[in-house]
Amino acid sequence: MQATAPIASQGFEGASPDPTGWDVGPASRPSGARREPADIAPGIALALLALALAVATGLRFYGAGDQLWYDEIRTLVGSVREPFATILTHFPSNNDHVLYSLLAHATIALGGESPFTVRLPAVLLGIVSVALIYLVGRRIASRFEALAAAILASVAAHHVWFSQNARGYTLILVLTLLALGLLLDGLQKRSYRAWLLFAVASALAAYTHLTMVLATVGQALALAVCMIATRRFSIEEAKGPALGFIGAAILTLVLYAPMLGDIATFFQDTSEGHKAASPVWAIIELLRNLSLGAQGAGILIVGGAIFLVGLVSYWRQAPLIPLLFFLPPLVVYLTAVLLDRPTFPRFFFFVAGFLLLVGIRGVFEINRFALARLGSGWLAWEKPVQWAAVAAMAGVLVLDLSRTYGRPKMDYAGALAYVERQQHPGDRVAAAGIGADYVYNIYHRRGWASVNSLAELTALRRQTDVIVVRTFERSMASGNAALLASIRGSCTLLYIAEGTLADGDLFVSRCARQA
Repeated sequence: MQATAPIASQGFEGASPDPTGWDVGPASRPSGARREPADIAPGIALALLALALAVATGLRFYGAGDQLWYDEIRTLVGSVREPFATILTHFPSNNDHVLYSLLAHATIALGGESPFTVRLPAVLLGIVSVALIYLVGRRIASRFEALAAAILASVAAHHVWFSQNARGYTLILVLTLLALGLLLDGLQKRSYRAWLLFAVASALAAYTHLTMVLATVGQALALAVCMIATRRFSIEEAKGPALGFIGAAILTLVLYAPMLGDIATFFQDTSEGHKAASPVWAIIELLRNLSLGAQGAGILIVGGAIFLVGLVSYWRQAPLIPLLFFLPPLVVYLTAVLLDRPTFPRFFFFVAGFLLLVGIRGVFEINRFALARLGSGWLAWEKPVQWAAVAAMAGVLVLDLSRTYGRPKMDYAGALAYVERQQHPGDRVAAAGIGADYVYNIYHRRGWASVNSLAELTALRRQTDVIVVRTFERSMASGNAALLASIRGSCTLLYIAEGTLADGDLFVSRCARQA
């Protein structure tokens, strides 16, 4: 990791050189590794970044007031509506992203309760994260690569989806990007101020979602590996990182101190209801979400090859970069496997910016390699070809976005309207499973029968016809298979209210009276 060019000067004109040897900028690749690409002018980059931010803003604000889905409703009812002091001292479950609940509580206090005000912090932070992908990308990549990653983030369906989700995932993304930038500052400038700010950013990320404690452990492991491998594990080198990581641990404990009892109780819960969201399922679901229609397998193969090329390029540039990118999610995942804890693909959204940067690097490297094989004269087409590649990727993402954009995550309102049209005099309406029961009976206050076992449904059917609404079939299959099998086998499916959330469709069935 010999420093060959100041990382600061790669991102900010006039910055002083990095004397510490921790330079990981694009010019720090081994000598002769390859020809450096032509970059774009700062003014053009900023103008295009402003345009990307305008697009990101429009996409995220439009439709942000649509109906809430289950997790958002649980967050609103169980946390955001509570008094400020209660949010600070009570941990109902890991569905509660504490720092996000505090922000949403503030926006509701200012603008009244509505889906839009509950989601407003996520919307704003999603927009901010697009800018941060560019700014942090400039620390480790060319201006062109950082801009391309920001452009793709602005139109990526998953990024838009999470930016319109009243949860803490875009907040975690912002704090992760900030923490990486501060970590690099701390290394390159030996700045205790940067390490203290890193501690704050990391603790706030953990205060948003507990998995980020493990992500910070992953960062510490990445740095330790590099320090040992390069024989830089001296007391002088370790002072700043120790301040940052120990400070993050202490601040996290301070923030969670008022609710440690609730957290201990939560982690002692080993109920079967969590088994559907296993670590293995999380990988399968992530791969399913990344595929696009019938061409999914081909897209995954091509995407995997591009990712590998980008990863190798960053490794050649500085091994610290890919380790900081991907050891944190690996630690999160392996811990979930070891502890058999529920795991969802959304737990790994905090690496979205890094994935885009690695993907862009892979595409640019492949394009440059292909042009070089055609002959040196073709390298004059490097920048137009790169622009064409960015435009093509953005086009694919826009097409992907069109499949889900403007559609509800879970269409509770559509299912409710259908039930009200179909209900006959004397019919009973039942909500089967917590995904339907909580929303319709606690949030919407419909007063429907709660059905959480086959015996309860059988008792209702002895009295009259029953219209049953259910969702989260995978969870029901894991925790209440007999009830689900009975509904599927002996009831008539009337309607499916489709949503964009995996396993979030709502099913309306009529179960005839049984003697």
